[in-house]
Amino acid sequence: MFEFTTIGVGRFTRFSNPEPRDPQETLQMHDQVTDTPAQARTETQAGAVARPNPFALIGWRMAFATAGLAILTGLAPQAGAQTLLNVSYDPTRELYREFNEAFAKHWVAEGHVAPTIEASHGGSGAQARSVIEGLDAQVVTLALASDINAIAEKSGKIPADWQSKLPHNALPYTSTIVFLVRDGNPKGLKDWDDLVQDGVQVITPNPKTSGGARWNYLAAWAWAEKNGQDPKDFVGKLYRNVPVLDTGARGSTTTFAQRGLGDVLLAWENEAYLALEELGEDKFDIVVPSVSILAEPPVALVDPARLGLGLTVFVEIEAIDHSPQWREAFARAVTALPEVVEVHRMAGDVDYLLKVVMPDMAAFDGFYKRLTSALALKNVTSQFAMECIKSTTAYPVKHDRPVTPQARRSAELRAGKGKPVAYRRGGSSWPRCVLVPRLAEASPSWRRRRLRSGRRLSSPPTGCCQVRPLGRQCGR
Repeated sequence: MFEFTTIGVGRFTRFSNPEPRDPQETLQMHDQVTDTPAQARTETQAGAVARPNPFALIGWRMAFATAGLAILTGLAPQAGAQTLLNVSYDPTRELYREFNEAFAKHWVAEGHVAPTIEASHGGSGAQARSVIEGLDAQVVTLALASDINAIAEKSGKIPADWQSKLPHNALPYTSTIVFLVRDGNPKGLKDWDDLVQDGVQVITPNPKTSGGARWNYLAAWAWAEKNGQDPKDFVGKLYRNVPVLDTGARGSTTTFAQRGLGDVLLAWENEAYLALEELGEDKFDIVVPSVSILAEPPVALVDPARLGLGLTVFVEIEAIDHSPQWREAFARAVTALPEVVEVHRMAGDVDYLLKVVMPDMAAFDGFYKRLTSALALKNVTSQFAMECIKSTTAYPVKHDRPVTPQARRSAELRAGKGKPVAYRRGGSSWPRCVLVPRLAEASPSWRRRRLRSGRRLSSPPTGCCQVRPLGRQCGR
């Protein structure tokens, strides 16, 4: 699923004798602070060492699929522009490369012209500043809610209530922070306190530009609080062991995995598994610390009015012909018009209803002339929207219908009612935020995959797979 072809070396910042700050100061970006609740912390047994396993990889794929459904629906109204730009944080390159292809196929299958989808990647804070300073994007998918809040307050390109516009408070998937160490863990790094020892080099991005770095900072701070240490002093010691600070997570992965610098990389979980999968399982191990953080990267849609598309028109059309040939010709004509974002065939007094977005009346006049000259129509009536009172991409899935046992179980998992199960074998424990439903059979390929704790762990129990409840923390 993943490719490592787009990895690049970021700019390095020399770092010495840092002055650690309070977590709120560290998260402060563009005068915004991300509130990270205490219950967002995830605890595991210290020093659990893992090799690539189907649990995490499948969990991420399922998370990506669910995230895709939310973003697809939100992007659809803007896809009429034919060119979409997603401004995202650093380690999502592989995700959105695959997701963009899925969205293009979905959009074409809906009868629209295939859009051109572009993506911009970098440190989350730096990406937020780019959007504030003028980078035009249709969707932003950053590492922290504070970065999106900054865009909303400083540029107005995103509405203040952006989290209510998408399902699950615009948090379609979750992740966490793990340690990536070299094969065999030569320095025996098992938990956060091992990272402040003399002679240990820690690789992490710059918290001023990288969202992942700020999650790293908070996870370390949480461990110090939980273990009775002065968090400010502990974080200061940790950062004094950081030789360089890259601007983003992908740059830090390059520094550690390809340049060979450092003894441990503080990484997004998916970035760590990507390094194992693409650079070799015999080169690195993943260490699960005793305390980590439940990271919830958000998604937001840019206000079309801020893109110069402030006029919304509903166009009612009466057909002059009702033959199959005319309907096909009409469908081809309207889908070729980029201003049309929705087309509905109606029952009643009108035959079709079009939703059209454009900059102003002059632009609509040009659209009207192109529409009426493309095909003979009996009547065209236009109605102009004065105010959008409600706009959401969340479908009302809760309605009366027979509920199957499978649907009931899925609903329980989404609501966080499944029993949390920690998979323990040979001293290893996976985070308790993982819900493990029992399935009829495990794939034979799963049984062939093996995990490591120390050197070797037996295969996972038959009938287990990892499901991460999306947009919320699971029950524990």
